[in-house]
Amino acid sequence: ALAEYHADSMEAPPPRLPPLRRVATHQAEGTGGAAPVSTDPASGNGRGYRSAETDEASAALEDLVATWTAESNGRAEAVSVTGRAVDAVGALGARVSEIVELTPGEALAVMAWAAADGGAHGRRRGAAPGRFAAWWVVAALGGLTDEWPPRPEEVGAVLADMRWYAWGSGEPVTGWALRLAVEAVDGGQRGRSWAVSATDAT
Repeated sequence: ALAEYHADSMEAPPPRLPPLRRVATHQAEGTGGAAPVSTDPASGNGRGYRSAETDEASAALEDLVATWTAESNGRAEAVSVTGRAVDAVGALGARVSEIVELTPGEALAVMAWAAADGGAHGRRRGAAPGRFAAWWVVAALGGLTDEWPPRPEEVGAVLADMRWYAWGSGEPVTGWALRLAVEAVDGGQRGRSWAVSATDAT
């Protein structure tokens, strides 16, 4: 998503993503608090994670919005867990009420937009740093940061091992927001998930 510059203004809206869909949040009776088996990515709604922590990938997700938090009013938190994508969201203290799976291209686009943008009051970094930050997230997810830059096919292989989601907690979104979750379904990180929640208000 590239910015459009006019004589007296600049527009840099986020990329258009598919609409979030509502998900069921009730628990099945008699499960002892555990979620019923389901193919829904929001099944369990964040109750099954273990070993919530920060790692290189969660740090990279937070760094996407460093300008929002350092130069504006933004707040951001990211976490890594053993569990599903929704479990990572739960480790942030949020509850998923809306979710949609993103294509790898959509996930890269929204990460690049967030990293390029300055939020409400920060200085816009621009599209090139935004793309770099998005690639850095993927490289961190795949353990490819030691030999930079990774080859495009390596980045593609990591993307193929991941499932990406945009999520919401049912609260209205005003200003700037980035709410992503990613789940490793194959490869060396299989069984790990990450989530980021970032907001910035005018």
